[in-house]
Amino acid sequence: MANTRLGSRISLAPRVLAAAATICFVASAQDAAAAPYTFITPPFTAEVYAVHGGFLGGVSFAPDGDVWVNSCASSGSPLDRFDAQTTVVVNTTTIHPSTGMVTSGGGCGMTNHPGGAMYTNTSPGVVSLDASTGAVLAGPFGPPGNALGIAPDPQTGNLVYVGSDGTIFHVDSTFTTSGTFSAATQGRFIDGIYFDPTGDYLFLSTRSPSFALTVMNRAGTIVQDVAIGSEPDGIAFHATAPKFVATSNTDGTITRFDFPADDFTQPPTVSTLASGGFRGDLTQVGSDGCWYVTQAGTRYDDGTVTGDNSVVRICPGFQPPPGVAEEACCLASGSTTTTIVVAAAAAAGCVDATPETCQGQFGGTPQGPGTTCADPGMCVAATTTTTLPPVTGACCVAGDCFVGTPGQCEVGTYQGDGTDCQTPGICSLCGNGAIESGEECDDGNTADADGCNSQCAVEPCWVCVAGQGTTTTLGPLFPVASGPSVCSHDDGASCDDGDICTVGDTCSGGTCDGNPVVIPAACNWVMVGDTGVQSRTRGQTEVTGHVCGGRVRIGEFSSTNGDAVATLASGVGIQISSHAAVSGDIVTGGSAVRGKPRLVLLPGLATDVVAGGSTAVQSGDPTAIYDTLGTNARVGDCAAAQGDVAAGDLLLGSLPPGANLGDTMIGQGGALTLTATNPGGLNVFDFRKLLSARDATLTLDGAGNAGSVFVLRVEKKLDLRLRSKIVLSGGAVAGNVIVYSQAKCRFGNEVTGVGTVFCPNGKLILEERTNWQGALVGGRGRVELRDSGILTHVPLQVGP
Repeated sequence: MANTRLGSRISLAPRVLAAAATICFVASAQDAAAAPYTFITPPFTAEVYAVHGGFLGGVSFAPDGDVWVNSCASSGSPLDRFDAQTTVVVNTTTIHPSTGMVTSGGGCGMTNHPGGAMYTNTSPGVVSLDASTGAVLAGPFGPPGNALGIAPDPQTGNLVYVGSDGTIFHVDSTFTTSGTFSAATQGRFIDGIYFDPTGDYLFLSTRSPSFALTVMNRAGTIVQDVAIGSEPDGIAFHATAPKFVATSNTDGTITRFDFPADDFTQPPTVSTLASGGFRGDLTQVGSDGCWYVTQAGTRYDDGTVTGDNSVVRICPGFQPPPGVAEEACCLASGSTTTTIVVAAAAAAGCVDATPETCQGQFGGTPQGPGTTCADPGMCVAATTTTTLPPVTGACCVAGDCFVGTPGQCEVGTYQGDGTDCQTPGICSLCGNGAIESGEECDDGNTADADGCNSQCAVEPCWVCVAGQGTTTTLGPLFPVASGPSVCSHDDGASCDDGDICTVGDTCSGGTCDGNPVVIPAACNWVMVGDTGVQSRTRGQTEVTGHVCGGRVRIGEFSSTNGDAVATLASGVGIQISSHAAVSGDIVTGGSAVRGKPRLVLLPGLATDVVAGGSTAVQSGDPTAIYDTLGTNARVGDCAAAQGDVAAGDLLLGSLPPGANLGDTMIGQGGALTLTATNPGGLNVFDFRKLLSARDATLTLDGAGNAGSVFVLRVEKKLDLRLRSKIVLSGGAVAGNVIVYSQAKCRFGNEVTGVGTVFCPNGKLILEERTNWQGALVGGRGRVELRDSGILTHVPLQVGP
């Protein structure tokens, strides 16, 4: 089943009419398909940088400038890496491809550090990651975190992060000391955090008890809470004039805060920097001075909108955190002495407190984080006039070749990236049957899907080798000692088919195929209630992912960032309480959608019910719908997920017996560790009963292998009490954990845990203030997340 997440945000609160009117007015003045936001304040620009089928959270950077993004688990989150040096075109949009997911020990919030490592906030504490590989270097260390906000302190070099109860803690980068930065925010729900460049002030995205930008000084005292109308998540600092703070919000907007005379103790002017995007999550600023924002949706340049998550790059002038190196800029000189004037207002080039730009007749290009420019290049400050020395030689790209002298470059032309020239140089021309500089292959044509694509790059699931013989395609002066590439299928090689619901992907016949996971429902849905069963959230819950059930109910002041789908064919299939919010489509199998009390369900549709057998489309956004006709494809997706309940029950119940732990009771404050005896493979632990008193901890230890699969199989009763935890260690990841009970499943107040909870024969209930990373799949009883609970989808990765 493909992931069909739709990221369009439908706000169900009464305030939506005013907001929608503003957005529609702005969008009418420009083409909504031109950018990931339908509106952004000039001179800022926004572009889709990368796209991913799963959920994206925190952002950081590899040493070569590649972008790391995690899947936003509380711990053990895998990382995806997007190649900054390579681009592909999708729906007329140039984006950076993924180099593949890697297992890691991340939380949701991530940051770089001047010491060279990345650090991440996880539920057990701070974890250090290798910036090149994503592997865990050390940790967890320090008090438990909320897995969200983390930032390096510019003055001390400590990592400052948000604790599980909202307290702001700090640890040193070597994990030897820890302490409290501020207890002033204890009890609050804080998401992203960011220091100003001096380190004198810390800015926090406060999501509860009210939406606010919180300004805190170094003493840990709250200077002010700036109320905003949108729920803030990611946060950044714009360092060049005019300086301001910005938050990426969960309603697809960006809020801007301009403080008078850069005095953060004074009330700021609050305005909208951008709107018309998708749910914004955590963010980070790169070495290029651009802000990298994760969103729960994608709008391509040609207007195509999908539910895939995206990384959006907003430029220019944002302040990188300590640990993200600024770029150097090089200018290429001409064949004679040339004066180059650098324009102060140019957008490209070097980044620091006084932005430098590379401009002029021969252009210039960033050389990558932390590098310096070799002669004849140099960094030139804004508005400076300078004279560069001449260089000799000539090199070219394909368009610079003389017809009269095959293969020779036009004198005085240079490579566009400003690198040193080679004499006399040759022209690389894809499709001429010769493998030249910059080409991985050349099979004598520019066709795709034959192993060597139109850019002369080897395609996935193919292998290409150079042909035999000598050709003189470039002329008699430049013989090339290879013939056209010969390409064949790379059968059996590992690959990634892009479907999160398949595992063990391998190449066959030039394509990438995989096997479905054990319970496909847990790949596409965060909550699944079987036919006739209600998937339900209560007051002030926050759900990340799609919700499926026979019936669905979204509680008061609750939100979900995905689709809500009910398969019920008559009556009321979906009920939405006051001040609730749903991002994505609201679809039923023919039953009605009802608001309680009277709500504005869609802009321009003031009613408390959308009758069964009807449909409504959000004005200006045909992808955001209420559809109760019973024919929408999402109904079939939900029904298929419900079919997985019985199939998964049969499969998990028939697994060979595992370690028999009988009646297990973890006492108050006690701990139990289950270590994989089959690292990298299946590990089944059988319980007659699995119970805990309050404050108990169950640890799943992967024995150093992220491929270790845990199935906790409970026969009679599963009941974890107040503040109990299921945590991971030894490289174990949430996507490889299944908690399977053949009876009722209950998780008490403030329980935290990970994995797919599969409860096909009874009620599945998470009590108040729980925080779960994974998925909830239930059968005969309701699937319920109670007041103030947080449920974040981590797709199941377990193979057949």
